[in-house]
Amino acid sequence: MVRAAGSVLLLAVATACGSQSDAEIPAELLEAIARRSNELDYPDGPFGGAVGDIATNICFPTWDDPASQRYASDALAERCLSDYYDPDSKRHRLLFVVSSAIWCQACQVEFGGSGSLAPLREDVAARRERGLRVWSGLFQDARGNPATVDDGVRWAKAFKVDFPFGVDADFTLGRFAKADAQPLHMLIDTRTMRIVHKATGGNLSLLWEKVDDLLDD
Repeated sequence: MVRAAGSVLLLAVATACGSQSDAEIPAELLEAIARRSNELDYPDGPFGGAVGDIATNICFPTWDDPASQRYASDALAERCLSDYYDPDSKRHRLLFVVSSAIWCQACQVEFGGSGSLAPLREDVAARRERGLRVWSGLFQDARGNPATVDDGVRWAKAFKVDFPFGVDADFTLGRFAKADAQPLHMLIDTRTMRIVHKATGGNLSLLWEKVDDLLDD
């Protein structure tokens, strides 16, 4: 497993440096070890962005819980698909990845709810104990420019987002959907990180039927 690999590498560094403490190991080396460990803790490829593929590992700055973290920019931390890899289903079973843009009206309805449609946070909360997790990224503003942290704050506050949500200014989610086809709805089996469903557009009723079927499987 990767954590063991990371530990072995760290032990090798410490041994090579004699009795050197962790504090004396250069920060960039520790970061490289952590980054390499993160990369290893993921299924082997080939990777891709289509249904049936093992999802290409992507990362972007994320709040784990925007409101409790007070929407602080320094609370943003890099999160990756590999953080959700759970081969034994100890923490979760299914990951719902959703991308959004401020100009996207369907995205606004999805997050805020409308008529008989509940806000996204409520549908997610209702399935959390069954093993569903969600990871969402805002990638563009109202004019199609890369989203900023301020854009992310406004979005998260407006829709009371209480699940992992980040600012994907580099549009890393573009590996799975084009910018003009939003929102992206992608379901990943966290035991294998294989994409089991993917669609764009605002048809959430069919999506939740699929989610429930997968969680019951």
